[in-house]
Amino acid sequence: MFDTVDKKLVVAICAVAWLVVLAWLVLHRLGGSIPPMPMAGSNAGAISKLHTVREVEDLFSLALYQRIKPAINLQNPFYPNPKQPLPPPALPSATKSVELVYQGYFATSRGEKTAYLQVGDQSMMGTNGAKVLNVYKISDIGVNSLTLHDPSGKPLVLEFRARKIIEVPIP
Repeated sequence: MFDTVDKKLVVAICAVAWLVVLAWLVLHRLGGSIPPMPMAGSNAGAISKLHTVREVEDLFSLALYQRIKPAINLQNPFYPNPKQPLPPPALPSATKSVELVYQGYFATSRGEKTAYLQVGDQSMMGTNGAKVLNVYKISDIGVNSLTLHDPSGKPLVLEFRARKIIEVPIP
């Protein structure tokens, strides 16, 4: 129906018509107008805006900059002050937090029970009397719980698959 040239011509005419409509809307419907310009011959206001030669000379005079005093005895922000001692380094903590999880046990044909423990990120197996974290010893292995004792005899009960976080001294 239309040739390629005809299609391009129709698109160009539509684009120009759209721009004309858009310009008309901006200028008339939206209140747009050309700002009023002063008359070309009136130069009375221009002289009052100019700075006098004296004001310009004052901007570049050395007297202005000689009044600025250099800062004395101020701390340099880029280097530490040698007169002030550095704060002492923080002491490392004497304990660390460790997560314990009782994961069950198995019994041999002789009745010896071996418990499975997760200590932090590592897995561990131990029988009665085995040391856990060099602080606790396994004292009772049960179906639903595992009992550990510290050197003072204080018990620590771990429930089956329950996470318990304890504080242990750092060796």
